[in-house]
Amino acid sequence: MSWQTANRNTLWAGLLVQAWEAAGLRAAVLAPGSRSTPLTVAFMHSRIATYIVPDERAAGFFALGLARATGRAVAVVTTSGTAAANLHPAVLEAHHSRVPLLALTADRPAELYDSGANQTTDQQRLFGPAVRWFHQVALPEAAPGPRLLRYLQALAHRSLARAQGLTGPPGPVHLNLPFRKPLEPTPVPEDRAADAWQTAQAWARPGPYVQTLAPPPAGLAPEAATELARVLHPARRGVVVAGPAAAGEPAEAEAIAQWARAQGWPLLADPLSGLRFGPWVPHTPLVGGGVSRALAQGWRPPQPPQVVVLVGNPPVGFGPLRFLAALPPGVEVVAFAADGEWNDPEFYPGWRVPVAAAAALAALPTGPVHAEPFPQSPWLQAWLQAEAQNWPPAPPRPLDEEGQVAWHLTAAAPEDALLFASNSLPIRHLDEWGRTRARPLRVAANRGLSGIDGVLATATGMALAHPGPTVLLIGDLALYHDLNSLLLAPRFGVPLAVVVLNNNGGRIFERLPIARFDPPFTEAFRVPLNLDFAAPARGFGWRYAAHALRDPGLPAALAALWRVHEPTLLEVRVCGPPR
Repeated sequence: MSWQTANRNTLWAGLLVQAWEAAGLRAAVLAPGSRSTPLTVAFMHSRIATYIVPDERAAGFFALGLARATGRAVAVVTTSGTAAANLHPAVLEAHHSRVPLLALTADRPAELYDSGANQTTDQQRLFGPAVRWFHQVALPEAAPGPRLLRYLQALAHRSLARAQGLTGPPGPVHLNLPFRKPLEPTPVPEDRAADAWQTAQAWARPGPYVQTLAPPPAGLAPEAATELARVLHPARRGVVVAGPAAAGEPAEAEAIAQWARAQGWPLLADPLSGLRFGPWVPHTPLVGGGVSRALAQGWRPPQPPQVVVLVGNPPVGFGPLRFLAALPPGVEVVAFAADGEWNDPEFYPGWRVPVAAAAALAALPTGPVHAEPFPQSPWLQAWLQAEAQNWPPAPPRPLDEEGQVAWHLTAAAPEDALLFASNSLPIRHLDEWGRTRARPLRVAANRGLSGIDGVLATATGMALAHPGPTVLLIGDLALYHDLNSLLLAPRFGVPLAVVVLNNNGGRIFERLPIARFDPPFTEAFRVPLNLDFAAPARGFGWRYAAHALRDPGLPAALAALWRVHEPTLLEVRVCGPPR
């Protein structure tokens, strides 16, 4: 007797995992627990790569990182109760950042609901509207018929396809799977699992159980392209604001960059846009950190724009956001969003184009030749000068401020590098100090909901799947939130490098008006932590070093992080040693 045919639970889990494997699932993150035993056993006996992560919140974010790096759905398995609830932050992030995730929560059977049974709560629709699809899986039966067995095999395909974005944007799918005991592969002859397994195999296929043909990609109709061209082409003063996820592939980035050049408009590229770092930079009117800092400090172009083109999600930086928030009436706003989602939190009147920007711009008829084409336009020159004037000739040595750590990291990164930035100040440091460059650089962050939880786990998952070196830039408060995820990189042999900016608390609040009110600012908002990360880093098996911000050796230490071969944590002490 094989483990799949021991009882109804092993049959159920075995058929699902077999079908997921055939459908293309390649990785599963398993959090240890009792009620999820059938799923854990099934995954451990499959050819799907499995990663055991003892903490469910970290497991969810680790799976998120794997999925973000590969673009393929990753399963994450938990037992019931609070274990399942701990996936909620990662599910929310996956929902808002459109990352495919398969949340598989084991559950008690329905008769134990509202009974006082331990570790039992209502897990149906646990994650509310944050999932692309929820399904309450049928309770395993002793002698299932062919229809029920086919249901399980089809369910595996449907759930994976929905997570991958077959019928909408990619994102999380939640299956809640109730099991009665026995949960282990204990033989229960009356379950007739062996007969059911053989019946199911007659319907199994070597590939996906269901072959689903995706609909053709939406394009811009000729009449719509002509109408949009009437808005865009006559404008002499336009700006393209490329926020996170503006370009998914280099070809898309190249197309958007070429169109901005043809228009003679500045392209304000967020570090997460996919446009700030790449071979198109030298021949593109691209502005980034210099303009972002200038806008934050009050700079504005000599005249307001006539047209603003929004591509991707809202930008990260305070400066670009303030610029967009202050647009006067009469500015035409054209927002491209391939998935049709709203991407203008200021709610300006204008044009919403539910088509990928690169495809839509390529469909536009040829526009009129401007009298002052790139790069002679005074409008464009004002933006380019604001960018150039806000950069010193080279990265400072020693550093003047903590944001310049991002300048050194981006300048030294090789072409196959991944730089993951934590939320709060690190991603804004990267926006303001990540200088444009012609060499490619992949940049990532959890900007779906912009939380500071699970950052280390997500970066570790991405580093595991990324073929080149990975560096995480994180603050002391965010690292404290995810300190237990220091276990993961040594556990899975991931040579992740972490730069922790230890500025002793939530210093981003210093940029907000509440900073003028102390008390309660320091105690209730900045919250000094007085942490030293040497002991936890070494205790979890990381190589550790520390530098003061103005240490002359810091730039070389930052550059060396791209060449590490073991988990390495570099603590940058912005405020001196902890008290």
